[in-house]
Amino acid sequence: KGGKFVLVASPGMQPMERLDAYLGEWGLALNYDYVIENDENSSLASGSDVPIPVARIEEHTITQKILDAKSPLALPDTMSVSVSNPKNNASVTKLLMSSEKAFGKKNLNDIELVKKEGDLEGPLCMGAISEKMGSDSAAVMVIGSLSAVEIGQLVTESAFLNGDFMLNTISYLAGSTESGSIRAKQISPEIMTMTQNQVVVSMLVLQYVLPVIIIIIGLVVWLRRRNK
Repeated sequence: KGGKFVLVASPGMQPMERLDAYLGEWGLALNYDYVIENDENSSLASGSDVPIPVARIEEHTITQKILDAKSPLALPDTMSVSVSNPKNNASVTKLLMSSEKAFGKKNLNDIELVKKEGDLEGPLCMGAISEKMGSDSAAVMVIGSLSAVEIGQLVTESAFLNGDFMLNTISYLAGSTESGSIRAKQISPEIMTMTQNQVVVSMLVLQYVLPVIIIIIGLVVWLRRRNK
């Protein structure tokens, strides 16, 4: 009836017959899997040794202003979404995609990060929207990662596109003319990472080499002035 609906899924949630049937009318289906991203260029490292997928963003009004952004849109703990022909004359657009090296693990109890029989092959859709335009306009959108919109660091920090993506999503679905905006960039101090060897070398230079050089220069200057 002209409404807008966003479903944010999470691996491990149980199938819901009525909800799944409703999504099917819109050409959308939850795969109830767990996306494993094996492409280093399409993932981020995590503390659990499970790579965090970074979405390949597809073109849509929602994503128009962030298509060329260099910051990642991180999707931890992601379920994939299947797209088919809608039964209600809607139009489906894939928004967030994995790389071809990704796969969807169906057995969530299997801790091995390798593709096995029955797993889904990449590239996988991790977010899509189905829309009906015109007088009876309505939309249903599915995002496969609850963590992507729930973890504060991902949503609030300008180093990630998650906040911009959700802001643009809600603005677009609400019919705001401001959809597609990008938040003002927050300036934060840069963090310099160093290897152990670099730390040792820096310590020796600052604590020993540099002071010795300064002392030597001072002695040379003092001796020259004394001999004048």
